[in-house]
This record gives sequence, C-alpha cells and structure tokens, in this order.
Amino acid sequence: MSLKDRNPYGRAYNPNRFNTTDSALAYILVLSAFYFIPLALSWMFKSAFNALYEFDYYAYASVNAIVSQSIILLSAAVFAKLRRVNPFDGGGYRAKFDGVAILMGIVLIMGVMLTFYYVHLRFGEDAEKIVGSYFPSKINQSDFTPLFFVVYLALISVLPAIIEEMMFRGIIMRGLESFGAFAAVIISSMAFSLMHGNFSQLILQFFGGIAIGTAVILTKNQLVGSAMHFFNNLFSTAFTVLISTELITEPIFLYVPYVTDAACIVIGITCLIVGSLYFYKLALKVKNGDSPNCSDKNAKRYVVFLDGVAEFKSCYDVVELGDKNFDDGKRYYICGKLRKMNCKSNAVISSLLLATGGVIAIALMFI
Repeated sequence: MSLKDRNPYGRAYNPNRFNTTDSALAYILVLSAFYFIPLALSWMFKSAFNALYEFDYYAYASVNAIVSQSIILLSAAVFAKLRRVNPFDGGGYRAKFDGVAILMGIVLIMGVMLTFYYVHLRFGEDAEKIVGSYFPSKINQSDFTPLFFVVYLALISVLPAIIEEMMFRGIIMRGLESFGAFAAVIISSMAFSLMHGNFSQLILQFFGGIAIGTAVILTKNQLVGSAMHFFNNLFSTAFTVLISTELITEPIFLYVPYVTDAACIVIGITCLIVGSLYFYKLALKVKNGDSPNCSDKNAKRYVVFLDGVAEFKSCYDVVELGDKNFDDGKRYYICGKLRKMNCKSNAVISSLLLATGGVIAIALMFI
C-alpha cells in the first residue's frame, strides 16, 4: 500500500524536529565552512578576486554574496538531510502566505533598521578603530556600476531571506526551543550577528535577529521571517547608497543625507511601536491558547502509527522529543519511511557546544 493510499491527506507532513545539539553543531559547521572555504578560494583565485574588486566593487560583492550564501545553503541542506528535518515546513512550522503577519513583520523590521541604523554604524566604526581593524571601504566604480548594483541588491535581498533563514531560524532557533522561546530567540540572534564576522554588522543584525526570531516563533511561519529578512536587506542596502555622499552625483540628491537622519529615527520608532504592539497582542493570544494557527482548517496532516493503527494529526500538534532510550512505539512518516522521532539532547553537552561556537565566532572576528 502506497503512502498516498494510506494517507488520504496526500503527502504526509514531516513532524520531526531538531534538538539543541543539532543547533550547536550546525552553527559550528557553518562557522567553519564560512571561514575556511572563502579562505581557500581567496588563496586559489587571489588575482581574479583582486582584479574584480579593483574593476567594480558591486561586481565583487555580488560574487562574494553568491559564495557565502552557497556555503550556508550547503551546510543547512546537509544537516537537514542527516537529521531528517524540513527547516521550512516541519515540526510545527509552516511556510505559508499570511498577509497581515507578513505586513506587520515588515513594519517591525523596518522599525529596527531605521531606529538602530546610525547606532550600528557608529558602534562598528568605533569598535573596529579600538581593535585596529578599521579600514574605510573603497567603492570602486565602473561604467557598469548601476547594473552591478541592481544585481547585488537582488542577490543580497533574496538569497539571505531564504538561505540564512533556513539555517538560523529553521535549524538553530528551532533546535534551541527546548531551552525556552526567549532563550531560543536571544541565543540564535547572537549567533546570527556573530556569524557575520565583523563589528560593523553586530548591532543591527542582533536586534534584527530578535525581531525576526520573535515573529517566526509566534506565527510558526517561516515565510514571515523570510519576508522580514528580504525587506530589511533590500532597504538597508538601498539606504546605505542613498545616504552615501561618495555615490551621489546628481545635485538634487546632495542634501538627502542631511535631512534623513531625524526623519528616519521618527519613522523608525513609529514602526517599532506599531510592529511591537501587534506581536505583543499575538503573544498574548498564543499564551492563552488562541493562536490563529490552531484554527487553520487547511493545516497539513502527519501520520502516526501505533500498533499498526494509523492516526492523522494536524501539523500544529507538535510532537515532543523523547529521551534517547525511550520508545513509545509510535512511528511517523519521515522522509518516506516509518521512523522514530529524533531524540532530546544532553543539555550540558549542548551548552558546551554552543559556548564553543560562540568562542569560535568571536575569535574569527579578530582574525
């Protein structure tokens, strides 16, 4: 009998979940790959990269974005395959369109970006000057700079919104939920900001990670996080160019950097308040068991077998991970076969691995 015959709801939802050790190991893996693979590539193709950088900064940045995101994608895909978990659609999470939640998520992340943008710039410059790693960025331009900038803007908006969300919210934060929702959001946000490997992105990525993590953990919807990440990268990159006097050539735009500061802070705080109020109200609903997800009549179903009897449950009925040697006899359709769920991890080992990942990330910032 085929899976389709046994499951009248069609393709079975994957209820499997990551644990805290998975989160820590995934972070160490992506940190190691993120550092050593580019190091090897820069050594092998040093002259080509230097020539591309001297030719046009945005052409170089576009290639760098493709390489870095490919590394994260490979790390996340391998880990998800080994642990048999879907980082986007599984274990109580979905990737579905929810217009209101997505819109309010965008409002929240714009509030974070506009409110903390100048703070993060100043912090990055001051911190790098203190540790002696401050080098003013050189924006080399060519006749094709406008085209390369559009390509870079598309890449830096789309790729991280899918790939980084897969890794940091889909794997790392979800695995950390056994430590509690608050700890999962904070720790994954710290990991996210440290992964970028420089002081100039530390502040904005941390607070942005908190905003995205909170939205995802409340809505259980990965698409909300991806939309927030997309618009954050899109507007922050465009905003950087808009306020950069080095790149402004039209006289009409020369005064833009001088009138945006106060306006951005006012707009940012307004968006921050509106977005925070929405998700605060949603948090209260979740706490009272009145989450919108729970009443979704179109929710996917997963199949659980016990003593040869199949039972179909909503994807929002989250399966708790059991201890390593615990077997309640239940089997679930996971990656096409009847399997046990992943097991809980040892809290001490997980904590040590997370601390190791944090130490590695901080060390790489000074290398």
